[in-house]
Amino acid sequence: MGRKRGFTLMEMLTVVAVLAITAAIAVPAVGFLRDSWIMRQRNAQARTVFLAAQARISDLRVSSSLDALEDAPDAVPQMGETLPDGLAFTATGDEIFSYVFSENLLEAGMARARMILEFHRDTGALAAVFYYEGRLDILEGYQTGQLPRDAKDRRKLLLGYYDGSDLPEGPESLEAVQAELAFENSQDAKIKVRIPTQTKKLSDLTKGDYTGFCENLEIYLTITGERGGEVRTCIKPRGTLGNCRPGSTEGGMDAVEVTALLDSLHWAGSLGGIAPGDNVSVTAEISSDFAHVEGAVLPGISPLFGSLTEDGRGGLRINVTNGRHLQNLNKLAPALARKVSAVVFTGPEGIVGKGEGIRMDWLETSDYYGGLNFMPISKVELLKNADFVGNETAICNLKIETSGDAGAFTFLNTAVDSLRVVNPEITGGGAVGALAGRAGENAILTNCGVFCEDSGAVRGQTVGGLVGTVELGASFARCFAAVPVEGEI
Repeated sequence: MGRKRGFTLMEMLTVVAVLAITAAIAVPAVGFLRDSWIMRQRNAQARTVFLAAQARISDLRVSSSLDALEDAPDAVPQMGETLPDGLAFTATGDEIFSYVFSENLLEAGMARARMILEFHRDTGALAAVFYYEGRLDILEGYQTGQLPRDAKDRRKLLLGYYDGSDLPEGPESLEAVQAELAFENSQDAKIKVRIPTQTKKLSDLTKGDYTGFCENLEIYLTITGERGGEVRTCIKPRGTLGNCRPGSTEGGMDAVEVTALLDSLHWAGSLGGIAPGDNVSVTAEISSDFAHVEGAVLPGISPLFGSLTEDGRGGLRINVTNGRHLQNLNKLAPALARKVSAVVFTGPEGIVGKGEGIRMDWLETSDYYGGLNFMPISKVELLKNADFVGNETAICNLKIETSGDAGAFTFLNTAVDSLRVVNPEITGGGAVGALAGRAGENAILTNCGVFCEDSGAVRGQTVGGLVGTVELGASFARCFAAVPVEGEI
């Protein structure tokens, strides 16, 4: 039998050389593919963290649960360390990280992860997220400004990174816009929030496509009384086109306008901690998916009257410009009512009546609220102390139905000058007059009158055209009444 031939030394060395060359080529390639897969995964995790944390920090910021971006109170953790360019950061293990990035946002696959969250200190928007595992020198590198953001350099550290650059409509990539608050003090008190459309996405809304904006809009209002009471409320238009519409700012810039709050005669009773009649300031904070909107402040408005100001003698002066303001005299807190020295009837812009005077039509107010009857002014503390300066104002079309004393006022025991009642339809079960049910001994009525232009009547048990009953000592000068009456005169 022939002897079996084996491999020669040269053949074996050739095979070993080929394997070595193959390994030299393949191993780095495999390592590169492995690192690429890890980088894709960590970049994706950084993106997940970014989106979740941005939503969380926005909710906390808008609801005033997080004040850490400025001078935070002791009860709120601080937002890490300040960096150049107005940035702040927090990292895994920090108190603020746990506070902002709640555990339920972390997936099971992130259990071993370490993260650095970078914020814009002035807006609260997330600037970037670094995501890594294992290494302990990453945070130190970040703090010393040596942590790379370039993808090639980050690969060497297996460092995931995301800065929202692929979110063209995200709030972090749009220019911040400043909201504007306006107050409409007419037959209803409306607070309007106007958001300028100076960003690309918002500019499309003035063309009518603003439903999506409203669906994702939340307006948080903080209403603060001049004596320190505070109420918070949240307005969510949710695409209601009647509340969210194109508008313009005071400077003429196109804007999205949201009617954020309505008075509706009953607002005073809903403001816990704020005395009815107090002047208030309003602060708005806005949350939107379309743009970062900075808040706005509306200081010193009177939600119940045309205005409520000091009279220079330690008392208060109320301006009444429409039927809602007149009706709201009943809402005035007793402590404030005792301090009122004068109730002055003026035009919408605060101009006093001249010639034929100002017409204040209750029908305009009652129609707005679905046909409400006027409730006679009966605030005792007010009617005994304040003088009423009518400025030849005509209160028109008062409709009153009550079982007691009735008139524009139930009882007057102070001075009333130059006030008219026109076309009254007043029915009561006691003393009834167009201007007042009763006049006390200190009542001084000057240049007051009642008349009908087309219809009207005064009905009651004891009735008079101007005043139902008069106590001894009351005085009248240049007053008149020309209205049908039904009852005992």
